[in-house]
Amino acid sequence: FFFKQKTAYEIAQRLVGSEMCIRDRNDDILFTASMDKTCKMWDVKTSTVLATCARNELKLLGINDMNHACALFGESLLLSVGLDGFINVWEKASLKADALNLPKTIISGHHGQITSLCWAAKESLLASGDNQSSLCLWREKDGFNFSSTVKVEGGAIVDIKESADGHIYIACSYNTLIKIDSKTTTKVFNVKLDKSPLYIATSKKDPALVYVLIESGALLKIEGEKIKETLKVAPNATALEINEDAEEIYIGDKKGVIHIHSMKDMKEIGNLTEYTYEITCLSYHSASKRLAATDKNKFTYVYDIANRKLIGNEMCGHGGAVWKCTWSPSGMFLATASLDFSVTVYNVDIKPRQQINLNRIHAGGATSVAFKNDECLYTSGNDGLIKEIKVEKYQRKKTLIFPRKK
Repeated sequence: FFFKQKTAYEIAQRLVGSEMCIRDRNDDILFTASMDKTCKMWDVKTSTVLATCARNELKLLGINDMNHACALFGESLLLSVGLDGFINVWEKASLKADALNLPKTIISGHHGQITSLCWAAKESLLASGDNQSSLCLWREKDGFNFSSTVKVEGGAIVDIKESADGHIYIACSYNTLIKIDSKTTTKVFNVKLDKSPLYIATSKKDPALVYVLIESGALLKIEGEKIKETLKVAPNATALEINEDAEEIYIGDKKGVIHIHSMKDMKEIGNLTEYTYEITCLSYHSASKRLAATDKNKFTYVYDIANRKLIGNEMCGHGGAVWKCTWSPSGMFLATASLDFSVTVYNVDIKPRQQINLNRIHAGGATSVAFKNDECLYTSGNDGLIKEIKVEKYQRKKTLIFPRKK
């Protein structure tokens, strides 16, 4: 069992070589206690982590709480013992099938690294693109068991967005923007660009309108198959989002500045400067009027865009650069993906904010996230897999504190 887990990364991070392990009565679940300050529950048949019991939410920094033992208490409780004088009591049932760390569905079919995800609500399908020029359309009515695959000639797919009429726009590394009919999977048209595109932003009102940010630092306004306007933004522009309610365009750059432009004349009308690191992704939620931004220094920020003010402090749910972020339909949850192998889901409506960490969910790093609704999240990674996650958090029942002997 453990030989399947012994990759170089896992050994370095002490994910193997536990201090103690114990199976449950049915012999299909394994519990381990480790020096990495966690206890884990494993599915013996698939060798996957079902849940991780950690005390990170208490933020006991500097305390040596490495686990040396774990035990099952009856059929419902799991106990873990640490060097800090704590015995943690966990409800076994809450760690099973619907725990956040356990994917509800794993979708496979890509032969390369998945670079972008998009949930197309009008057609109830999930669109995914990879670095091997493949676009896969996974339909909910088919149970995501197989996909309609479109092989494009524009190179690696770097971004995917749904248009107002339910079709799919894809940006490809070989200077190409392509529109795909989501019903027939045929190409509607393609637009040749001067440089490789970085991000695209589609209008929710006009199916023919799309904005494209390209590597030269130019912002293109495209209607149908024609480039209507070109704005030289900055040579170091890195991220793009639009707000049709306020008729504003948001552009992030490598210096950590978010530039705000008017849709009417494309002129800059303001900026947000809380960042010092490169902006990697921007996501706007219309109903709550909030703009989320991520950077290369593991932070995520949320702005009240109407007042141009930062809401609360920065959020840090990753150990490395954050590459993608997206809002759930209601705006309650914000999901972020990072190459530190994890995805984090923040509940921004609760004070203080709650965050749920999906650690090591994708080998090689998590690359994109897309919400179907507030209860269902799709994640993708460099492992070529898409995982469907039920947004639910397991909770520790209580903690017993035993005083140390003097």
